Amino acid sequence: MFAKQEMRKFLLAQPAVLSQPTSIYLLTKRRLEQFAAPTRDRDSLLAKLSKTILELPPHYLDSGGVQGGADRLLASLLALDEIALSTAEQKTRKNVIWIGNGMPILSASGVSLGDSERFKNWVHYTANWLEETQTTVYTIDPRGLEVAEVGLYNDTGRYIIPTPDLPPSELVFESIAPESGGAIIRGRNDIDIAIETAVRDGSSYYTLSYYPTDRNWDGNFRRIRINVGRSELLARTQRGYYAYADGFQSGGSQIEFGLSRAVTSPLPFRSVGLTATGGRLTAPPTARVILAINRDGLSWTAQPNGDQRAEVTLVTSEISSSGKVLGYRVREVELILEKAQLPEAFASDPVKLSVQMDLPAKTDRIRLVVRDASSGHLGTFDLAAGALVTSNMAPR
Repeated sequence: MFAKQEMRKFLLAQPAVLSQPTSIYLLTKRRLEQFAAPTRDRDSLLAKLSKTILELPPHYLDSGGVQGGADRLLASLLALDEIALSTAEQKTRKNVIWIGNGMPILSASGVSLGDSERFKNWVHYTANWLEETQTTVYTIDPRGLEVAEVGLYNDTGRYIIPTPDLPPSELVFESIAPESGGAIIRGRNDIDIAIETAVRDGSSYYTLSYYPTDRNWDGNFRRIRINVGRSELLARTQRGYYAYADGFQSGGSQIEFGLSRAVTSPLPFRSVGLTATGGRLTAPPTARVILAINRDGLSWTAQPNGDQRAEVTLVTSEISSSGKVLGYRVREVELILEKAQLPEAFASDPVKLSVQMDLPAKTDRIRLVVRDASSGHLGTFDLAAGALVTSNMAPR
C-alpha cells in the first residue's frame, strides 16, 4: 500500500505528458501482469493506480527457509525475463524500476548442488536477456529506514549486507540491479524521490561497443570495466556478459526458454508483428486460424533464383481462463516470396499462413507465437475462443 501511494506521489509530480513511455507491471501470486500498457499519459496511469491491486501473497511466498526463498527468487527472475523479452523490439535502453521487499539470500551451502546450479542458470538467463535487450534494473525497497543495520539473513542464519559485490555463492535477486548497470536503493522513506532518482539516472546514457579479442566462446562470464579519466565521476555500466558465439539466443536451451515464456506469459511480444482471425469447425472440435505476419519483422535471404526466403517457428497453443496451457504444437515454417512477386511482395501486405489446431473443451483463448529463425525475435497474438465463428468448412 505504501509503495502504491508513493508511485502516485511520484506521478503527480510529473507533467501531464511524461518524458518517456511508461508502463506498470504487477507480479501477483499467479503470474506477472501488465497492469498499465506503455503510455506517456500521466493521468491514465494514475487512473490505473486508483484501482485495487493488492492481494495477500500465497503461502509459499510468505514462508521462510530455502524453499520459500527459492520460489520467490525464481518467480522474480522469470518476471524480469518476460519483461525483457516482451520489449526486445525497442532498440533503446529500458529501465525497470522494481519496487519490492526483496527476499532472503540463498547461500549455496544451504541448497542442494542441483538446485544451486539451477538457480545460477536462471541468473545467467536473466543477466543475458537484460544485456541483449538493453534493459537496466533498479531495485527499491519500500520498507524505508530500519532500526537495525540494513541487511538480510541467508538460509544458514548468516547476516549479509546486500552490496553490489556479493560473492557468487550468495544468490540474491537484488544483485541483478548492479549487474545490469542499475543500482540497489535501500534505507529510504521517500520512495517517490527514489523512483525519480532511478528515472533520472537512466534517462541519459552512452552506448559503447567493441570486438572481443578472446575468441574462445566457452559461455563463461567475462567482466567489463569502464575507466573514466575523472575521479569524481562514476561509470555505472553492465558488469559483463556470458561468452556465447552467436549471441545468447543461439543455443537450443535458450531458444526453447524464449519460446516457452512467450507461450505462457500474459504479456504481448511485439518484435514480430502479427494478427490472426479464425473459424471454429463443427466436427471434430478444431479451429482454422489465418495469421497475417508483418514482413518487416522477418529476416529475408536472397536465393540464387532471385526469390526471397525466411524461416519461422510457429507455436499454436490453447489456453484456459486460468492461464493453463491445455495443448500446443510447434511447426517449422519456410516462407518464400517468388521473384515474380517482387517488389510487390515487400509492400505493406503481410505474409499469410493458414493452420488448423485442436480446441480442448476448456479453451478460453488461442495464443500464437512466431519466432524469426535468424534474429530470434518473437511476436505473439491472442485470439479469444469466443471470437471464432462456427464453420462447416472441411478440414485440410
